Amino acid sequence: MKEVNIPQTNYWIAQDILKEQDIIKINNYIESNFDFYEPNDKFDSKKKYSNVKCISYEKIKNFLKPFIETIEECNSEMVGWDINPPSSYDVGSLNIYNPNNGGEYKWHNDSSNTLTDIKYTLLINLSTQKYEGGKFQLFNGGELDIPQIDIPGGAIWFKSYVNHRVLPVTKGERRTLAFFILGPKFK
Repeated sequence: MKEVNIPQTNYWIAQDILKEQDIIKINNYIESNFDFYEPNDKFDSKKKYSNVKCISYEKIKNFLKPFIETIEECNSEMVGWDINPPSSYDVGSLNIYNPNNGGEYKWHNDSSNTLTDIKYTLLINLSTQKYEGGKFQLFNGGELDIPQIDIPGGAIWFKSYVNHRVLPVTKGERRTLAFFILGPKFK
């Protein structure tokens, strides 16, 4: 990892992580090896407008390893939550936003299931085309633009309970790989 800004307590940013050739290679790999499309009815149909290609952690673990290690280090040094290492049951989601599919994800937080809680959300910008709109925002005491994640090769990870959104993509295509770090239920 090149540069990680760590002044916040709810989110962390890494810039210039991937070069253009890496982004193209990762996109091509996911396009050729994804496991399934996320069903359109998985989320409230009034919140998420994108196409999503899901790929097992096992297929992308070598790519995600440095990100996971950095998240684990930040968690250990600054937060101290119990988190699980990723497993073969975990899935990454390539979110593809464009004007043709509505291209946005309204305010939400990443929910948990009955056995675990999602502790952190990792987003990596894998866009290969220029796009307009599609700004990523967190609600951190107010609406907060995170311009670093709008640059291909940038990444952000944040506490999953923090509300966030993607504003409508008006031109081109925005691609982000999302991955969740799980842990035991909060007590």
